[in-house]
Amino acid sequence: MPTALLFVLLFSTYPFRIEASSPWDSVEPPDTSRWLCTLCPFRDGWSGTLDVGPGYVNGSSNRYADYRGLYEKGAFAAVNGEAHFRDDADRYVDIYIDRLGLDSRSITARGGTRGRYQLRLSYREIPRYRGYGTATVYTGTGTGHLGLPDNWQKAPTTDGMSSLESSLTPTSLETLRKTLEGGLSWKLASRWKADMDVTHETKDGSRPFGAGLFTINTSQFPVPVVYRTDRLDLGLQYSTQKARVRFGFAGSWFDNGATSITWENPFSSAPEFNLLRASLPPDNEFYQFTLQGAFAPRPGVRLSGRASLGRMRQNDPLLPYTINPEYQQLNLPRDSADLRIDTGVLNIAGSLFARLASRLDLSANVKFDQRENHSPVDIWTIILTDFIPGGERSNRPYNFERAQYRLELNYRATRPVTLRAGATQENYERTLQSVRKTDERLYWGEVYFNQWSAGQLRLRLETANRDASPYQQVDETGLIENPLMRKFNYANRDSDRAIIELNLFPSAAWSVNLSWSRTQADYTESRVGLQQSEEENFSIDAGMSLGRGISLAVYASRDDISSILSGFEQGVQTPWSGYTDDRTSTFGLSFSGKASKSLTWSLDWTHANSTGEISVVSGPGDAPFPDLRTRFGNLRAQLNYAINPRWGLAFTVEYESLSTSNWQIDGIGPAGISNVLTLGNISPRYYITQVRTQASYRF
Repeated sequence: MPTALLFVLLFSTYPFRIEASSPWDSVEPPDTSRWLCTLCPFRDGWSGTLDVGPGYVNGSSNRYADYRGLYEKGAFAAVNGEAHFRDDADRYVDIYIDRLGLDSRSITARGGTRGRYQLRLSYREIPRYRGYGTATVYTGTGTGHLGLPDNWQKAPTTDGMSSLESSLTPTSLETLRKTLEGGLSWKLASRWKADMDVTHETKDGSRPFGAGLFTINTSQFPVPVVYRTDRLDLGLQYSTQKARVRFGFAGSWFDNGATSITWENPFSSAPEFNLLRASLPPDNEFYQFTLQGAFAPRPGVRLSGRASLGRMRQNDPLLPYTINPEYQQLNLPRDSADLRIDTGVLNIAGSLFARLASRLDLSANVKFDQRENHSPVDIWTIILTDFIPGGERSNRPYNFERAQYRLELNYRATRPVTLRAGATQENYERTLQSVRKTDERLYWGEVYFNQWSAGQLRLRLETANRDASPYQQVDETGLIENPLMRKFNYANRDSDRAIIELNLFPSAAWSVNLSWSRTQADYTESRVGLQQSEEENFSIDAGMSLGRGISLAVYASRDDISSILSGFEQGVQTPWSGYTDDRTSTFGLSFSGKASKSLTWSLDWTHANSTGEISVVSGPGDAPFPDLRTRFGNLRAQLNYAINPRWGLAFTVEYESLSTSNWQIDGIGPAGISNVLTLGNISPRYYITQVRTQASYRF
């Protein structure tokens, strides 16, 4: 051992002071206030990043603006960032801002003292644009009454509406959702914790709506959206080393500022049909009490459960049967909805886990779910679309009870091989439905091979079948259903599924992941309705490190969903068959690297192509419908330059394209259907480039 090191170790065990002067005494210590630690996991005080700069988008498209908020062509402010505070007293603050200069902005903040309390506050906006090329002739958009222009010329069909083209006004059918959330979590004592979250949400704008006069004519138009939703969540939790119990309350209150819409009939008709009316979503409220807990009596055994009781209420005043003056003498059986639905959920051993042996584990779940509709039953006189009486009919207070049982075994056969198997049973009972009871069983088995040095392999097989009680017509006046028809979610069904997943790690520099699955369901006992459905998926992705800080990731996937349906045209006694086939292919790559110590770059590309085929065959010579097509592409390049440890620059350019075709709306226009005045939707198409330059400050 060197003499100097031995000297230090020997005398460091005894307290002593040296009063002698040193040549270093006159040297001032360095100023560390501007030092920046890039590897420190924890820091005291404030830290964070702020990215600010201008952006520009060279086009305008409703579909491109959907969720983004980039609706108009031109410049915008690109502002993102985050800030964090920590101190020795375990106090902390986290603030995140995203898209601050756009209508899709969000701000999130949380803070408190670790182990004692936390405060939460967030605000976000979500824009939606449902219309593309849409226009309307109605005036008063955004209100509860829509009128026609003064010069409007009514006609039996759209071809005769001479002032149609000159009266069309573009309408974007946009909504903006604003959500403000606040919350508090507080540790009351060593084992008690309380939490509260409050949410206020507004949604304003317009959405498409359609209604008309029986089967004679129909109009499409925008209706106002004035939604207000308030939510309250409360919780009180008690915890020990072996157990946890939580009592919770959730409440939701919805208010619609526009409860009905009245519009003028644009088609020529009798005077009593000049004005039409329809209701919009009513105000409603929901309450739920929840009790949940978990218990671990001994190592290897865990029990958990959850029980909840809820109630939904809706008691808005009812509109009269019709706005048609010929039927104003008809009285409603009650003036308000007076609807009440009770819900209940009980999870017994919601997550029972037991280690049966050193290599064998068992988990089980039992769940009971029910809905009891206590709404009063009355006899109502039906007025079909303000046109003609449709007889009397009672409302259906639909109820159900559902029981679910799940069992799973997990056996570690060897170090790399694990075997899993399980079964699920679901029993469903309903009232006032054509099928009163269904029983569904699912059995599955899985082999999982994990060889860390080479890769992982997962094989899974599933088989399921559903048995339904005999179909029966619901005993009430009203429309009679075809006795041969089976609704797919109630019908007898046999289904099988296979899954293969393979993850390979040939070297530390690259990896490959492959996945394939196929599902087939047969509804062999359904004469009218869904007969068969198939779904197949294949995906592959690979990641590679090319050295010198350069990495490459590529991926591709293919999805194919097809179905066969059968139908029966009641009027002419003609059977028909329908065939659908939807195919989607997706490709992409991500390329990134370092050009120098200060300059990094990235390149991302995504391409997706989908095709939907629909054909209906009722006799020889029936041609399929034109294909539904969508082609999407996105190319994004970014450069990041670090000027110094605090300042940096980022330049981003993004090109996105979308091309779609839909025979159901393309080329139709507002007057393309003689007895339907539409909003003139067209398939969206855009080619847009977005550029952003941001200065980044790190503190």
